[in-house]
Amino acid sequence: MSSSNIVSWMKKFNFNKLLMWLQATAIHPNNQLYQMRFEYLIACLLTIKEMDFENNPLTYLEFKKRILTFFNATSKEFYITEDFQPYSQLKLIPYFYNGHKYYFFYGNLERPWEFINKLDYMYLKPQYQITEHFEDTYLWSLTFQTNLLRNLVSDTESSKISKGLYIPSEQYLNKFGLSLTCKENAISSALSHITPGEFSLHLIDANKTTIYEAFDALLISSSDKIIYLLPQLHIEVLFKILSKFVFESQHSKENLKKANQIIKTEFLKHSAAFFGKDSILHLIDIQKESLLRENEVAIRIAEDQILLFHILRVRHNTAFHMESAISIVKNRIKDIKSQSLLGLETAYEAPSLIPSEVLNLQGIILFQYTGISAMPIGINDLSIPVFSYDDIIRIFELLNTPVEFLNYINEHINLHQKARVILTDQLDEFAAYITNGKSFLEAGKYPNLFHFESHSWHDYYSGYLFEKYSRCIEIFEFVESFKPYYFDYVSKVSSNVYEVFNKADLLGGTVILLNNKAYFISSVIIRNNNDLKISEKFLKPLFCEYLVKLNNALDDLIFVHLSDIMPDIIYIDLLPCSAIEREPFIFLKEEVIAINSNNPVHITVRWRKAGEPHIFVLFDSENMTVLFSDEMNGGERITIHQLIIALLKYFINDAGSDVDIIADEFINANMPVDRRRFGVEAVATKNPRLVDYKPYIETTETNLSIMRRQVAEYIAISNYEPDQYPGMKAKEIIEATYRMLQEKLESTLLTFNTYLIQYAYKQLEYVEGKKENNRRKAEIDKRTHTDFDVVSSYTERSNDISLYTLAIKHIITSALKIHPTGSKSITSIEWRNILAIAHLIIEVTQTYDFSEYNLTELSVTISDLYEIQQSTHDDVFDSQKYAYEVNQNLLSEQEDKVDLPNEDETRKIIDDAFNTAYGFTFQEMLTILSALGVNDFEHTSDYPINVMERDKLCNQLHDWYQELNLNTIHQIIDFLSLTLTTYGPGSNLIPSFLMRKKERLNLCPLLSVEKNIIWGNQMCISSSRFWSSTVSDGDFPYSIDCPKIIIKAMKVIHRKRDKELEIKLAEIARKTVGCDYVISPLLKFDSIHDDLPRYPDCGEIDLLAVLPTVKKIIVGEAKNRNKRSRAYDMQLEHRDFFDEETGYYTKLKKKAEFVRNNLQLFLKHFGIIDEDGWTVESVFLVNRVYSAAFLGHDVNFILKGNFHQYLLDELNKKIID
Repeated sequence: MSSSNIVSWMKKFNFNKLLMWLQATAIHPNNQLYQMRFEYLIACLLTIKEMDFENNPLTYLEFKKRILTFFNATSKEFYITEDFQPYSQLKLIPYFYNGHKYYFFYGNLERPWEFINKLDYMYLKPQYQITEHFEDTYLWSLTFQTNLLRNLVSDTESSKISKGLYIPSEQYLNKFGLSLTCKENAISSALSHITPGEFSLHLIDANKTTIYEAFDALLISSSDKIIYLLPQLHIEVLFKILSKFVFESQHSKENLKKANQIIKTEFLKHSAAFFGKDSILHLIDIQKESLLRENEVAIRIAEDQILLFHILRVRHNTAFHMESAISIVKNRIKDIKSQSLLGLETAYEAPSLIPSEVLNLQGIILFQYTGISAMPIGINDLSIPVFSYDDIIRIFELLNTPVEFLNYINEHINLHQKARVILTDQLDEFAAYITNGKSFLEAGKYPNLFHFESHSWHDYYSGYLFEKYSRCIEIFEFVESFKPYYFDYVSKVSSNVYEVFNKADLLGGTVILLNNKAYFISSVIIRNNNDLKISEKFLKPLFCEYLVKLNNALDDLIFVHLSDIMPDIIYIDLLPCSAIEREPFIFLKEEVIAINSNNPVHITVRWRKAGEPHIFVLFDSENMTVLFSDEMNGGERITIHQLIIALLKYFINDAGSDVDIIADEFINANMPVDRRRFGVEAVATKNPRLVDYKPYIETTETNLSIMRRQVAEYIAISNYEPDQYPGMKAKEIIEATYRMLQEKLESTLLTFNTYLIQYAYKQLEYVEGKKENNRRKAEIDKRTHTDFDVVSSYTERSNDISLYTLAIKHIITSALKIHPTGSKSITSIEWRNILAIAHLIIEVTQTYDFSEYNLTELSVTISDLYEIQQSTHDDVFDSQKYAYEVNQNLLSEQEDKVDLPNEDETRKIIDDAFNTAYGFTFQEMLTILSALGVNDFEHTSDYPINVMERDKLCNQLHDWYQELNLNTIHQIIDFLSLTLTTYGPGSNLIPSFLMRKKERLNLCPLLSVEKNIIWGNQMCISSSRFWSSTVSDGDFPYSIDCPKIIIKAMKVIHRKRDKELEIKLAEIARKTVGCDYVISPLLKFDSIHDDLPRYPDCGEIDLLAVLPTVKKIIVGEAKNRNKRSRAYDMQLEHRDFFDEETGYYTKLKKKAEFVRNNLQLFLKHFGIIDEDGWTVESVFLVNRVYSAAFLGHDVNFILKGNFHQYLLDELNKKIID
């Protein structure tokens, strides 16, 4: 349809009404896709002079007919511009400007929120040399859009959806047409107008699909009305207006210089938040002269990794040609690397000199346009990534760590070097990367052409922003009004509770938002780790919970009286006593007297300045256990009691003698005595260094993805075609994968020097420390009334840690096997790569074992691009429930208080066997292991692990334990050590195989390397526990090369444990059911009745219990079977329990059936007359959790610790009925 035809019918009607109805139709959310057609129609309307309109009445039906005709006629013309669906306008995304919240129309822009933000930081914040009041214009437009959108989304008709164009009702058109009318007193003096007749037909015919470029004002004026321009165009028009006055004026050169400064300043701010202020470097040479230019920023993200950001000058209306920029950056890296030594200086540390040859410098180019966006050209070298400033800060926003950024840069370079990449927006690539688990393609073969879906960044980021704000808009409203633009980390903790802080300054706190008040809780001036832990992990959650829970009661008691003077924010400052000795808290010094060993918490309220009350919580972390170790909530009641007294005294000036009584009544009414919600316990730790352990380094999703891709590349060059491989063929592929990964691991380790072993051991010690802390915390949580399942939480954490434990142990054993002799020093970046290899080795070996021993079904699918999809299904047993029960038992185990006979004899059996086999006793070995774990040896640079010369260590141990012969100590140290010769070149290091050998870190936690012994306190403690628990149960922890005398001793001890289990179970049953109703064991069945055979085929019954009240007989089989976690051992366990011919369950059923068949005689033996309605239940009675219990068979496994409760539950069933 030609523009002249459109203009001819438009002339017949009234300009104002037609414009308002056109724009009201355009702003309906269903019609977002068609914005360019409406822009074209409005442009056609603006070609007509006002005097040329005939002003005929425009009916709704006429309007609808004309618009539908136009749309039907122009579908092909606008098809290419309507390939992308803008983000739904019904999902409002806010923008905060100087503390105020606004909404805006997304229009036809790909990245509308980002461009609103760009207007803010690039045009409005800098102090350009201009006279126009641009901020007024910007806010005027945002206010108009906000009001219009609020009305729009609240109108039910706005939600109506049509497959094509939707023409709203006449009522809707009139309502929103009037909303688009502007009142003169609301118009900024800086605004220009468009008038009818201003456009030409030649203009719109030549630019039909880009007509938006012709709009350069936000208002359209006729003789009697001023109407807002289509609001979807406001962002683009604002850019045009501001750009013209800032960068096309007489001050353009000075303003561009200012823009360069603001980009660098903003980039440094975002870099400080993402990388950390202490990562931003000042590079200097040995003469202390700067090596960086004004437009360069250097950031260190690992020991040997430096990013050099080269910021190009901001450009206005000219394209970036990157050839020269890339060449400059490459030369700059050469110049810097040409220095023999580089000085790395930070804001907090003096320069440290490092040889330039060990540093990796990665150049990155940043560019920025003054306008909305544009892609650079001339990128001829893919080794130097190029990003716009707006793109890089989005990447920082969505990645979690600097290492993840380095991973993305490397993957970005790798992708562009392997394939030709088609992009419409640079961040479409990043959106694909982050939504695909921070990887691109885990394929053995890359396609020649790699096309990322257009507009995917727009969809992803818009959705991200909507979710981010809609989840908790109230906290963003609060923090932006409180301190605009400052808090860049906001997270919801629980209902009404939020964490906020500034990532660069590391300042912030916890906010509690309630209907009529806000609390801001912060840990102030805390340097001690224990103080910080008590403040952040204990006191802060305690106050958050009770201030929310008691809000209404506190209002009634205190805050209802403060309606006229209620502060906007009530600050709660958590202060350790030591902080009060320093400024700015000296004024609290007189309050410290209230704190003593019996009262470790004191609360007072002070007004630090007008309208800003602070609740000061002073505490002594060393004595918190005095108040909070009880399993009841006494400590919480006392603490909140103090809070009430402080609030009463300071907020309503009530210092009368009855304040304690008021607080008592409040606490009794609102916090009755109950189980504690918060507890602090002085849990004894054997490891004196545990408090100083750091978090262990974790690998990343990208590292794992890179390794999976390398596996796929290996499979692609092997003899495997794309297909699905089940069963044996799948196991063949998994086995080949293991060989490839192990070779990759060993070849990688060979490149490092020997210090790699110490580095790995330190990481292992950190993991073991984390495991110990998790266990201790879970034990405390079990005694606390929590809102979460303690066992589930502990199990989830344990699963994560277990993988790291196994992976690092495999790295150490592999390093010992190949004896690293390279020149490289290990770094955190390299360590993550090594960890990824080891992780996959653990995964594939476990998968292979489970498949090999029929615990799961395995299949492998290879795609045409050699993407490897591994599938396991139909697991034989419920592994998740099994893990839960194992940990439930672990956290519930209590020391057995029953004195078991002949323990001295048991120890003698073990010691004699050890002495004969190894030349020292078991107890002597445990003594040395314990000494290595519980003593704080001399601190060295390797702290917290220990590195000591072998002879020096043995002599020191001899000084402490003079009853031990020095030669014996040497023997024990050798026995507990792995060396560089422990594993030969052909050694099998598969973890499940090593579990059968002594030569593994669980049993030999010492490393003997170059005359030194390396060990960790926690590893020795864990090893001591493992040795002790297995050997004392008669279950020796290794089978390969185990001396016969040890095997013989274990059998003797195991039989003792079998008998002890039966004795203990019988004791529990007799105490619960009554001695007259329990027989354990039942060996001679003719003791029940003469008619029964003395030794029936079913065999003896370990425990028989009669429950008369519920008419049930329990036939129990006590099982103390050795339990191991290898897949092979699980398969044997399942067979032993449930083999159809010889399994324990088959035998147990025979015993139960024998009782059932002779029920009358059994009841008669127990003096029971009523023989009707009796049942016989068979159960396994065990002292540990077996995976066989989760195979789905119809038999209960009752743990010894649960047996009493099981019997009580059975006895109580009749009462419930």
